[in-house]
Amino acid sequence: MNCRKVNYLHALPDDLLDLIISFADIPSIGAICQTCRPNHGTLSYIASREKVWLGIANLRFNLFSTKSHDKLHHKYLSNSRLYGGPTWKDAYRAMAVTCRMPKMGANFSSKKKYIFAKSRESTNIIEDGENDPSTTKPATNQLAHSVHCLAAWLMIHHTEDCRLRYFSNNSRQDLRSWSNDDDFLQQDINTGFVYIQLQLAIQNTKSACCTIHVNVGSAAIRMYTPMGSIMSRGIVQGGVLGPKVIHRRSHQLDRSETTSTTRNTTLDEKCQKIVSLKPFEFAVVRINVPLPQGMQHTDRLLFETDFLSRAMSISIPATCEITKPHNGIDLHSKRHMTHVYSTIMTANFISENEIWERYMELPGNCLVLIDRRDG
Repeated sequence: MNCRKVNYLHALPDDLLDLIISFADIPSIGAICQTCRPNHGTLSYIASREKVWLGIANLRFNLFSTKSHDKLHHKYLSNSRLYGGPTWKDAYRAMAVTCRMPKMGANFSSKKKYIFAKSRESTNIIEDGENDPSTTKPATNQLAHSVHCLAAWLMIHHTEDCRLRYFSNNSRQDLRSWSNDDDFLQQDINTGFVYIQLQLAIQNTKSACCTIHVNVGSAAIRMYTPMGSIMSRGIVQGGVLGPKVIHRRSHQLDRSETTSTTRNTTLDEKCQKIVSLKPFEFAVVRINVPLPQGMQHTDRLLFETDFLSRAMSISIPATCEITKPHNGIDLHSKRHMTHVYSTIMTANFISENEIWERYMELPGNCLVLIDRRDG
């Protein structure tokens, strides 16, 4: 009897192979790429193809607006070097390591959208406990500290003259219900207060089996006070200045047609302090931070640069739920293991030298934001 090794992958059409790969998350695809040499017809070759990693990069970073996979591959398959690598796999790795922010679409993009704080490449995640003792088991500490699934970027909703905003309490509302920040409550806020409006962009960087619940309402900024001490400043949690989702993008994978579509929407909805993100989902939340004012006129914060020069970092608590099949194989199994982790994501503000690369001081004690199109 003549027994020969037969590679049945050659008999499968490309569309079916793409469908099989689409069920795997990025670590699994990376593992498949390392199973053997990427010779034609092997699993490693199938998972290493440019069209696979171009699609993954576009899902996470929203590089191209086209919804058709055929147009995507035809127009951009050879453009990987523009994004940091000779191949799209290398380009994806380069963008992930540098924590690149996804493009936000024509309805939200602007040449003046500078990023003033960005999260680090990794975030320490600590095991929080089991979701259901009957169906879950605790993960090891090694797994808990190796899970990095949340990225964040901070921008400013600029005013025309780059001055800080002022909320005038003409209607004499009870502003003490807007925040639980002790420093904010100790101020004389009956008439109003100075604040800065920020745009917090957050993304779930996992490709599958992970949902993140970001507690935006508990975000806090560490900054220097006018007197030189360090304080933690919470955001306004209620009223008209409470947090709101102003942009959200998610992708939906139609496995029957092996095509993916990206939905960009501009929203104005209250997020109830918690924003839940599914795999690769991206959202922008508007938050407002009340600022302290010194007793002396020289200590008062007037411009955005006054805040940026004193801001050190922003911390945002989050909960990560990782769900896996109970038997590790059957994706449609009704029994799943769910590990729950808690984390505090930290993004550090840029240095003062970098701040002044984005602003220009004009005569008459005025500031203007530099438009990158002028460079």
